[in-house]
Amino acid sequence: MATISVVLPFRNAEATLNAAIESVQNQLFKDFECILVDNASTDNSKEVAQGFLDDQRFKLISEKKIGVWHAMNTALASANSRYLARMDADDLWFENKLEEQMSFLLMHQEVDVLGTQVEFKTDLPNADGFAEYVNWSNSLTTAGEINNSIFMESPIVNPSLVFRKELIEQHGNYIDNGWPEDYEMLLRWHSKGVKMQKVNEPLMTWKDSSQRLSRSHENFSKHAFNAVKCHYLAKWLEKNNPYHPAIWVWGSSRIMRRNAEELLNYGVVIEGYIDLKPGEIEGKPITSYIQVPADFDRFIVSFVGMRDQRLKVRQFLLNLGKVEGKQFVMAS
Repeated sequence: MATISVVLPFRNAEATLNAAIESVQNQLFKDFECILVDNASTDNSKEVAQGFLDDQRFKLISEKKIGVWHAMNTALASANSRYLARMDADDLWFENKLEEQMSFLLMHQEVDVLGTQVEFKTDLPNADGFAEYVNWSNSLTTAGEINNSIFMESPIVNPSLVFRKELIEQHGNYIDNGWPEDYEMLLRWHSKGVKMQKVNEPLMTWKDSSQRLSRSHENFSKHAFNAVKCHYLAKWLEKNNPYHPAIWVWGSSRIMRRNAEELLNYGVVIEGYIDLKPGEIEGKPITSYIQVPADFDRFIVSFVGMRDQRLKVRQFLLNLGKVEGKQFVMAS
């Protein structure tokens, strides 16, 4: 039995699939199996994958129900290893990726999920948002940093993951419920207390394209991301907010209020808002952030979305003496 099962689903990826599989085949860590899942391709992707079957470590299976979550679950059902690695058909692994991650996991038995920093490449002209996301994600490596940031965005790039198979056995497979399946799974694991960390160096190339699901599929819309975030954030607040169900929301713009109000579906009560200027909106008070006292006795949830601004909010609250995770949380 191989040490790691690499799961690589693909659909109509003939232009990139060969290079992606080769980057798995050329790993310095040799003790793996690679499960290639053809998700109802209509191009020559299946023929590309078949070209690697002479290597006994590779096997090809088919999943006719379209959707990466269905392909992933089909592959996971065939995986025989204690560790699982996620790979996408348009990305590239550095040759030492699995070697570095396995070395880390064997030395740190308390860590169940291990990502890496990533190198970002794109040919698209308007990819600044993805580049900023990568820079942000790469800045998060420790378990504490990942825990404190998990409700902002997904802190780990999905095809960088290696994790223990027992997580699937204990907490279930990928779910198709209209949410981004990779982020949902990380949030589900986080809700169960799973420790996640990251190797502090880039070990793969993450490629952006117009065909990437996160750009093209409705499950990766802003609404879907906010919905799954608030689903798990509400559960987290119930356990960690000493003033539950009451919160104050940092950010009173229409978009921030709309995103925060998703929490109302789970019984969370928004008592008021914090923003630049004092006032009132929809019958709730707005307090200027400069008027927030150090002994403010309510839990604060920040829904400020711009990455540079939300970092300023976090630093302001830390400077005020607030403890992240106990008196406030960043949620956007």
